[in-house]
Amino acid sequence: KGAQQYDLVGIVQEVSDTNWAKGALVNVAMPWLRTKYIAVWDADAFIPLRQIEAAYKQLEVDAADVVMPFNLAYMVRRTALAMFRNGRVDFRRIANTLTVTTYNLEGNAYGYCVIIRTALFKHVRGFSDILRGWGWEDVEIKHRLLAVGAREAFLPGACFHINHPRPPTSRMQPLDASRNMYETGRVRDMAIPERLAYLGITAVPGE
Repeated sequence: KGAQQYDLVGIVQEVSDTNWAKGALVNVAMPWLRTKYIAVWDADAFIPLRQIEAAYKQLEVDAADVVMPFNLAYMVRRTALAMFRNGRVDFRRIANTLTVTTYNLEGNAYGYCVIIRTALFKHVRGFSDILRGWGWEDVEIKHRLLAVGAREAFLPGACFHINHPRPPTSRMQPLDASRNMYETGRVRDMAIPERLAYLGITAVPGE
């Protein structure tokens, strides 16, 4: 509905069964970004729109650079999907659909949904073009953004990740995830000057 009303949402879909990267797919949109912020929102993540609006206000009022519109994530069975289709969540109804305990994302990754200042997103060259498949790209970009002094905020709220069948690309995922985890760990453990040089970016936009 938001896409139809505001014409601000672009959908990127992978088409290769063997050679693709989630982060690189998002980067496809970079040449067309004209808005002040970019929201990277996974299709299998449900977040109440009021939390997205709160994140926008946080960016505007507090001059943050990166905002996560929630700090708790729940895994939900696919059978619960119908409970979200009206755009509202009845917590009493979904209580027995949770498949794992909640976990706090603060200090961990920019997963499921993150809103970033477009200028800063472009400055760090978006997501890594080295990582393959999906997984760890939302951790690696956090280390990119923090290396240039990005100010982050995690808002109180919940995100619901809907379990779903995986595409054929997932047959390579265990190997991709291992490689991605190793590469992300390398970036994380670098001192800031070394990390910036490795990523090919400067400390401050415009330097």
